[in-house]
Amino acid sequence: MITLLEPLAKDAVTAMQKAGVDKYISGIMKKNGAYAIVQSELAKLGLTAADESLIKNAVERAYAMLINELNNVYPQAQPKSEDEQAKADELAKAEQALVDAQDKVNELHN
Repeated sequence: MITLLEPLAKDAVTAMQKAGVDKYISGIMKKNGAYAIVQSELAKLGLTAADESLIKNAVERAYAMLINELNNVYPQAQPKSEDEQAKADELAKAEQALVDAQDKVNELHN
C-alpha cells in the first residue's frame, strides 16, 4: 500500500492545486481535499484499512515536493475582497474543526 500512496498523493495534491486556479481555495481545504481523494482512491482499490497518518504524511510530503512547481503551472486565484477572504478563512477553520472532530470520533472507535 505504501508504494501506492506516493503517486496517489501527488495526483491528489495536483488536482486540488488545479481546482484553486479558478476560485480561491484555502490551503487547509486543499489538504483535506487531497486527503479525501487519496482515501477514495484507496477504497476503490479495496484498501479500506489504510492508516490515516500514513495518508496525511504522504499528502503533506507530496505537497512539499510539488508546491513550487505547481504554483508556477497552476497560479492560484486570490480572494476578490476582504469579505471573501474572511469567509474563506472562517470556512477553513470550520473544515479543520470538522476534520479534528472526525479524527476524535475515529480515535474513540478504536
